[in-house]
Amino acid sequence: MAQPLMSETFTSLQFDFSIHFSSFDVFHAPATKLSYEGRRSDGVILLVRKTVLGFVTRVNVDLDNTVCVRIGWELTGDTQDLMLLCSYVPPAKSPYYKDKLCKCNIPLLEQIVLDVLDTDGDCHILVCGDAK
Repeated sequence: MAQPLMSETFTSLQFDFSIHFSSFDVFHAPATKLSYEGRRSDGVILLVRKTVLGFVTRVNVDLDNTVCVRIGWELTGDTQDLMLLCSYVPPAKSPYYKDKLCKCNIPLLEQIVLDVLDTDGDCHILVCGDAK
């Protein structure tokens, strides 16, 4: 049961996923336009087959370019749920950090993992995605 994950996508909120992925439900953190010129960047898409959607719920996290879902133990066969944290971490010199206090999202991603452990410590955590 492969579950596709795409990181650093160029999609916006208006992108119609049903055209290409009709048998999937979409968990999406849209790409952002960082400058007047050029394309969008930094998006994340997690596609989950509609047949297993009842076992998967979105978890809200306070980090751009990140999708987090909780997968019920009934699906994984384990006694604990799995928290899947999918993130794209822009490179340190990316224009993404122009108006940010930090210059790298790795510490923020680490804090998200700690927050998840603090609030949902009864689950396994899998972090995936793309970091430069």
